[in-house]
Parts: sequence; C-alpha cells; structure tokens
Amino acid sequence: MTNIENRGNTTRERIVAAATEKFADKGFGGATVAEIAGRAGISEGAIYRHFVSKDELLFSCLEPVFDCIAKIAAELLPPKRELREKELEDVLRDGIRSRLEMFARYHDEFKILFGELPHSARLARMYFDALREQRDDLEEIYLWFHSEETIRRPPSRSAFFIMLGQVMGLWGMQSMLRLVEDAEVEPPGEMFAIDGEHLLEDLTEFMMYGLAGVSAE
Repeated sequence: MTNIENRGNTTRERIVAAATEKFADKGFGGATVAEIAGRAGISEGAIYRHFVSKDELLFSCLEPVFDCIAKIAAELLPPKRELREKELEDVLRDGIRSRLEMFARYHDEFKILFGELPHSARLARMYFDALREQRDDLEEIYLWFHSEETIRRPPSRSAFFIMLGQVMGLWGMQSMLRLVEDAEVEPPGEMFAIDGEHLLEDLTEFMMYGLAGVSAE
C-alpha cells in the first residue's frame, strides 16, 4: 500500500499518491474520485482544483514511469568512448538491474499502466512511443557491438520484442512474488525461492548465450 505521508507534502502530491493507491487496488474505472479524496484527506472539490479530470489524474500518476523508462534508456546509451570500455555482458546486466529496480519502485504505477493500456488509446500511444525510443537505443548499442564483432549476427526485427518479453517476465515474476507475500499463500516446492542477484546473473547469461548456454567465442 502506498504510504501517503512519504510521497510528498503538497496537496497535489498527496492526491497523486492516493490516486495511485486506489487505481492500483481497484482499477481506474473502479476507483472513485470520492475515495481518492478520502484517502488524501481532502474534499472532492479540492481534487478538481488541481486536476481538470480523472483522466488527467491518471496520467499524472504514471508520469514517474515514463520518466524512469526514458532515464534508463539514456543511461544504457553512453558515448562511444565509454562503450569501448564496457563489455556487452555488463551493458545487459546494468539494463536488467535497472528494470528490476524500476519495477520494484513503481510497482503500483506499472500495475495501473498494464491494466489500463487496452482501454486508453492515448496511454497506448505514450507507451508505444517509449518502447520505440528504447528499441532505437538498443539497436544502436547492438550495432556498435556488432561492428566490434562482439555480436556475430546483425539485429533482427524480432530481437527487441524477444528482449522485451524477457523484461516483462521480470514484471510478472515480481508480481507473483508480491501475490504470494500479500495473500500469504505457500507456493509449491521452491518455485519462488529466487535470490535477486542470482536472477540477475542467470538472466544476463541467458540473454548473452541463449538456452544452450553457448558462448559466442
């Protein structure tokens, strides 16, 4: 649950924190403005003094997600002189770590985003634009390492979506871990006995060498 007190001191910040909590819990359609106002400790009218509509409030809740996605993409595309000092494995590991941290920090926001994407053309366009920028940045990194003969094959059209699917798998895993924790359900065997650092290394190796674990050397 969102800690309203730790999400800012201004009325606007309290509204966004309360809305994030309610949208994540009930969905955009299920959460009412009255419930959000009650959680924020203000009147319903005070919300409309800061946001012209419930839709605007939704997009304000999701701003940190898009800002974080853009920041990660920028961090993964250092100047060429810095790329020369990096190994492909390090670049992949850094990207996976950043996304794990992003999903953990903005769990509620991503829950809202993925829940509302099918119902909002505007939101879908924003997300696809963010994905397009990531694809372009990753392709530039891929082509750089391909030119250095670190990667033997040129990037395929489906490569980005394969990597995106693996990243989405991280989101799914974190969501399942939270479900087990919140619902206090004991999973079968050791299904979720996953150490974060081992997961990071395992996924980096998988993205480097595939299921067979065959090095490119």
